[in-house]
Amino acid sequence: MPTPHLQADIAVIGGGSGGVAAALAAARCRVKTVLIEQDTLLGGTSTTAGVNCWEPVCGATGIPRRLFDRLTHLPGACGIYTSTRHCFFMRDILANYPGGEQRIVPFLRYQDTLKADWDYSLAWWPGRWNGVVFEPLAWHHAATALLAETGCCHVITGQAVVATERANNRTLGAVTLANGARITARIWIDNAGILARDAGCETLTGQDPYDRFHEPDAPITPSGQVNGATRIFRITPIRDPAVQSLPKDIPTECWWSPSFPKMVGTQYPNGDFNCNMLPTITGQDLATMTMPAALAETERRILAFWHHVQTNWPEFQHYAIKMLFPKLGIRESFRVVCRYMLTENDLLAGLAGQTHDDLIATADHTMDRHGGGQATRQVTAPYGIPYRCLLPVDIDNLILAGRIAGFSSLAASSCRLTRTIMQLGQAAGFAAAIACHNHTLPADISVRHLQQLVNQENKT
Repeated sequence: MPTPHLQADIAVIGGGSGGVAAALAAARCRVKTVLIEQDTLLGGTSTTAGVNCWEPVCGATGIPRRLFDRLTHLPGACGIYTSTRHCFFMRDILANYPGGEQRIVPFLRYQDTLKADWDYSLAWWPGRWNGVVFEPLAWHHAATALLAETGCCHVITGQAVVATERANNRTLGAVTLANGARITARIWIDNAGILARDAGCETLTGQDPYDRFHEPDAPITPSGQVNGATRIFRITPIRDPAVQSLPKDIPTECWWSPSFPKMVGTQYPNGDFNCNMLPTITGQDLATMTMPAALAETERRILAFWHHVQTNWPEFQHYAIKMLFPKLGIRESFRVVCRYMLTENDLLAGLAGQTHDDLIATADHTMDRHGGGQATRQVTAPYGIPYRCLLPVDIDNLILAGRIAGFSSLAASSCRLTRTIMQLGQAAGFAAAIACHNHTLPADISVRHLQQLVNQENKT
């Protein structure tokens, strides 16, 4: 049989949160789009890795809001939570928890998760620390439905990109999938890092030294340390309280750290809890392992941790582990050198101190390394992310739409939140559509036109 061939105007590689947002934005502009995801579920880290929570953040309107609204039409698909207990920020009985607890509150609205009028002098704000929790399969179904309704997006799941072709020295031409299908496109959007890596784009990994970006919290010498990763597990209520038995080959003590880590437990609509131990494995440990070995080791750590939690907090004896999510929640890999690199200096300056005329998204999360070797630092106001952070230096018809974009390591530790990445994907999709309509390259589009589309979408 002849090798199947699909020709599109825009091809999005990676169906994570940023990729889905990019494909949806492009397809809603009536541009022929294809979205390719190697897993069977869309959502990436948000679904297969179990990061089923959207933390509170500014600026998350537009496509994130569209997806949330669609989720609300599916029974038991999502809820809005608030922080109810926390061992660091509360006292007495509210501090008696192995980390932080988040429970669904029915009267909270999506707007309550957007940090409007936020007091940035507070590290944590009781009653205002609100976010979204969702069922992963519902996320996939909602995203799939939104993409299908455009009539302009062809979704391919369960197929990995195995080869990348250049059209010339500075443009991509085609990719080949594991099933032999060949995809061609005019503009490419990379949410997974596959295209940037295969095309030989310059990348950065680990902590950037001070002399690279002159960031106040950067180390003097570079380091290969990256943000820690998490293996998330799900617990469910049981009728007869019990401590789950621990396999004999797993110690009851924490062997990978001086003490057991903390966890964030977030309630699902059905009463289960999403349990995120922070981190399950450091970036340094992960770098020394194969992925099968890392999954086996993180399973052992989860079982030891769960035994510790059930033993020391008897309320958890009313729950049992229901599942471990099949993939790790990886917060940091490599970053592509782009036409502008967002740095800690941008984050500390905030919108009032930035002079960029191409901002396409805002963010405000703490610079949080999760065991990555640098201290946490609060931002004092929302900051903007320039469009140039999505444009790699080395390839002209490629736009980035994920945590691989043009960020320093410190900046990436802040703007990596899911809904921020969706905002970047939204901008990437609109930019690609403009480039296709105007028969130009992404770097040559009207940034004002792009900002108009982004602002219009964010108001809906």
